[in-house]
Amino acid sequence: MKRGMFINTIKANCSIYESGLMIYDVLKSSEEYTLDYVESDAGLTQYYKYGTPPYDFCIVNWHPYTLAIPQHLLLQIPAKIAIVVEVVPTQREYTPMTPDLFDAYAIIDPTREKYGNYFPLPRPILRSATKPLLDKDKLVLGSFGLYSESFKHEKRFGEIVEAANNSGRDSIVRINLPVPKYTATSLGNIKGYGDWLKSLAKSNVEVIVTHDYMTRDQLVEWLSEHNMNCFPYYRERAGLAAVTDQSISAGRAIMTTECNTFRHLHKYISNYPKQTYLQLLESSVSGVKQMQEDWSSENFIKGFNDMLREKKIL
Repeated sequence: MKRGMFINTIKANCSIYESGLMIYDVLKSSEEYTLDYVESDAGLTQYYKYGTPPYDFCIVNWHPYTLAIPQHLLLQIPAKIAIVVEVVPTQREYTPMTPDLFDAYAIIDPTREKYGNYFPLPRPILRSATKPLLDKDKLVLGSFGLYSESFKHEKRFGEIVEAANNSGRDSIVRINLPVPKYTATSLGNIKGYGDWLKSLAKSNVEVIVTHDYMTRDQLVEWLSEHNMNCFPYYRERAGLAAVTDQSISAGRAIMTTECNTFRHLHKYISNYPKQTYLQLLESSVSGVKQMQEDWSSENFIKGFNDMLREKKIL
């Protein structure tokens, strides 16, 4: 049986790390190879310490900020597969952040088209345990994400509180804002932002702001307690938002905007302001279920292994 190695970034409160871990957790169940795993710095210190080569292929969650392995080290790795989670949405040459040093590129963006060594794949959605609604008698809206003072205009969590205010229903809004690894925003600043969010609420709306770092399973369970998970993002970035991956696993309604970071969802569900929050609460559930099917672990493994076969690794 073939042997592979998955090299992820060092553990951090970071979507790049979490995406890499999710992809590994999906691929490790493949029956066509075994897959070792290591979290390493760019100097591959942990890879050389804990790896047991030779390997038939190596999967690298390469990123210019979190795992920028230099060329002379990459060239020593056999059959290199780059995980690419940030791509330009409108250009054919859509991986400017990833160097031309890999044998194949696993593009975690199902909206792109295959060409050359670039292989678009579905999102790696894992099915996890879920919980009942937090309160069946109230409208419960939830969200989570990494808050930064520098980009607070891009993630407008206050919009969720306003939607609860305007619903006319007794409501609970839960927002989890852990301290991000790669920004200068302190916990004190985030708590101050949380106090501002609470100040927006009407008397019939309870706002709960937490700062917990949750495992993926814990996060999916937490999200499943909400009627709808809401992501009022207003930005144009290269990558897709990873926050909806766990929300899809949770199986509840999802609210997003029409910005490019959610372009992979637009085929399945509508968005705000095309529909109101309450309309999305009703209309998006069927699309979420379809994404669970289309982006299942089995479909991700099939797409990834087809890529390995085309590159004659399998």
